[in-house]
This record gives sequence, structure tokens and C-alpha cells, in this order.
Amino acid sequence: MFQIDLKKSADPSAVLAGTVGELQLLVRPFAPLIGVAVGLMVLFSAVNHWIDGSVRDHEAQVAGLEASVAESKQQLAQVSGKIRVLYETQRPEIFWSDELRLLSEKLPDKVWLTQVRATSPQTTKGPNGDVTTAGNVMVEGGVLSNANEGNLDVIGKFVKDLQADARFQTSFSSIDLESVQRAPQPYTMTFRLKLGVKS
Repeated sequence: MFQIDLKKSADPSAVLAGTVGELQLLVRPFAPLIGVAVGLMVLFSAVNHWIDGSVRDHEAQVAGLEASVAESKQQLAQVSGKIRVLYETQRPEIFWSDELRLLSEKLPDKVWLTQVRATSPQTTKGPNGDVTTAGNVMVEGGVLSNANEGNLDVIGKFVKDLQADARFQTSFSSIDLESVQRAPQPYTMTFRLKLGVKS
């Protein structure tokens, strides 16, 4: 016959102690798994926190790099603008190999060159400020002609041929015969030309 002990079941502490004991018996085999699960949760939380911090650091670095690139682009634009203005205000570049070739092409027979040199531009004080004058090219040489030919005519032909060439007119503004002297050898003279470089 089934009997119920009402006194024993009426004691709440005894019921609670029995329930806790039963729970401990049930949980004890799963304790290592629960510990591993808790440990993995803590580890995942720590890794997640570290990844978030790393992402924030990288985002800050990227923002700094973007700001630096934007500043560099602005500086480059300013410099390129200044260079463009500088190129627009400067005279065209002279290629001296072309000018020397021009001199040799226009050189008449019986004329030779002994020296070709360029002088530096000069800066002088003017009433309105500094004035920069372009440099010159000094050409020295000699000429040999027969007794019935005029040495000056040969030099004059050389000067006229230079002035008539479009390449000369592009680079030079003027040509002056600075000096003519008789040389010790018969029928020879030396001369010096000054070519004004365009500014």
C-alpha cells in the first residue's frame, strides 16, 4: 500500500536539499564541458574585443593616410601650377647643338671658327627694379681670300646667310660684327661676331 509522509514532505529545507543534491549529481558529469564552454566564451569575447580595437586602429591609420594624401595632392597641385606659370613666362629653351649645327651649315668656304662661347645673362638695377638682360653668344673666326676678293664680303655673306635663316631668328635677336683685324698671314683676317640671345 502506498503511503505519504506529510511531515517529511512538509519540510521545505529537506525538499530543497534533496533537489540540489539531485542537480549536483546530474551536473557533475557535464562540469568539464560547461567549463570548456565558459572558457571558450571568455576567449571569444577577448578575441572579439582585440579585433575591434585593431580595426579601430587601422581605421584611424587609414584616415590619417587619406588626410596626408589629400594634403600631398594639394601641395602637388600648387607646385605644378607654379611650374606651369614658370614655363609659360620663360623663353623657349635653346638647344646649343642645333645652333652650332646652324653655324657650321652657314659657314662659307675659306671661313673657319676658332671659338664659340656664351656669356651669362646680366642683372642690372633699373629705375623700375631689377632688369635681366639675355646673354650673348660670341663667335670668333678667320677668313682667307684671294687678292681680288674682299675678306669683308665673305664675312658679310656669312652674316646675311645667318640672319635669313628662320632657325636663327627663333633663338637670336641680333647679330653684330664687333671687330675685324688683319692677321699675320697674307690674305687672312680675324673677326668676332656677337649674337644676341632672345629673352
